[in-house]
Amino acid sequence: YQRLLDDLKPLGARMVLVSPILQENWGKPMPDPSKHNADLKTYADAIRELAQKNALPYLDLLGLVNPDVPKAKRLTMNSLQLNDAGHRRLAHFFLEELGLPPRKDLDHQKGRRIRNVIQAKNELYFYSWRPQNQTYIYSFRKREQGRHAKDIPGFAPLVQEMEKSIRSVLESLPHKITPAREIPPFLWESVKPSEKALHDAKSFHVPDDLELNLFASEPAIKNPVQSAWDEQGRLWVATAESYPHIAPGFVVNDKIIVLEDADRDGVADRRQVFADGLLMPTAILPGHGGVYVGTSTEILHLRDTDHDGKADEKTILISGLGTEDTHHVVHGLRHTEDGRIGFTQSIYINTHTETPWGVRRLRKSGVWTFDPNTHDLEVFAYGLVNPWGHQTDDFGQSFMTDGAGGAGIHYAFPG
Repeated sequence: YQRLLDDLKPLGARMVLVSPILQENWGKPMPDPSKHNADLKTYADAIRELAQKNALPYLDLLGLVNPDVPKAKRLTMNSLQLNDAGHRRLAHFFLEELGLPPRKDLDHQKGRRIRNVIQAKNELYFYSWRPQNQTYIYSFRKREQGRHAKDIPGFAPLVQEMEKSIRSVLESLPHKITPAREIPPFLWESVKPSEKALHDAKSFHVPDDLELNLFASEPAIKNPVQSAWDEQGRLWVATAESYPHIAPGFVVNDKIIVLEDADRDGVADRRQVFADGLLMPTAILPGHGGVYVGTSTEILHLRDTDHDGKADEKTILISGLGTEDTHHVVHGLRHTEDGRIGFTQSIYINTHTETPWGVRRLRKSGVWTFDPNTHDLEVFAYGLVNPWGHQTDDFGQSFMTDGAGGAGIHYAFPG
């Protein structure tokens, strides 16, 4: 921590040290946070001492969250990470403690406009600070695609331009602005396979007792990565046009597409864009009133609460997944037999994520399981090189496939 402060001082940046926040006590089946909160107070004392040693401001957030607050007044989404109300409380606390008066001229519309510009700037910075596929860009696989390393510095000028845009918006906002035009829902579009795809499908050779038909093709779906059926017989497809890594100037707008075969002839008749603006989704699984999506460092749950066909609610369930190699990132989302959500990562991925149950790490390939009710995340099995399939039979035996290290089906053992 001290070394980080020493590295930052020559930049002339204003620095403020901040304590962690406490974990709420939700009772069973969630964990008892007593020991964790005691540890957090010890860390807070150490941060306070560092602030005093370096003559830096210190903000104590230990009082922001009351561990024993009633359910109706909780400030977290899972006892640990802040919810919307918690983030608002945190923002007001920062303004008050730093002596920054709130902008009274910012109404909802102005605030939304500024937030959108700031978010766009943050995304550009993220693409360079934690680039997707960095094993190929910087590390030992750069001999294969190392030419992309030269692109990364190109993000810095774009970030600087966005900083200017933020300042410009803040200084030039009119007294009133026209409310943003409501984005229309994504309507169903008629689709059919392309002639080229139909022609290419004829070149496949299948056994006599099997039949192959083309369900959908471009342009209905572009760069599909994973698909999954829902209980209504619709196919949900994660498409990632940004794969495998992002160059400066590329507009990231990956999508979740829903395909439906209305006349049940084995060919998709229509499609709907359920969500867009995603970053490289590589895993998808309908469930629990929405769809789970593995995208870059996160696993999301997207829902359509007003039934217009477009996702309008996003919950970040897991954050901190590794992205070192984009064909090894989170994939293979599945419902497990005990009601959890399973998914896989491969050998060059390093995951470090914080959960209500503690920090979870996996620095190689393996299978994760996640409880959407308690947010408990555990490693189910380790091993293989590039595991891309995990299933369990009627006797509870687990099997995995490997896309790199070995052909065929492998036994998988918990732990």
